[in-house]
Amino acid sequence: MSSSNSSHIDEFLILQTKEKGDACRFCSKYGEDMDVVFVLGGDGTVHECVNGLSPLRRRPLFGILPGRDLQ
Repeated sequence: MSSSNSSHIDEFLILQTKEKGDACRFCSKYGEDMDVVFVLGGDGTVHECVNGLSPLRRRPLFGILPGRDLQ
């Protein structure tokens, strides 16, 4: 692979939800500015992220890292 085709990460943003609705709000607010969104959580968090990303005109790639409540 040539270096012109290689990928790199310029910056990343890590956000932690504290209450219901946070994941949806985060995805709605930052989604169009992201190339990729990874969510670490269960089905509720994934559902919120999908709801936050789906109305966007430019949607990022979406990855799921299965997990559970970290509190």
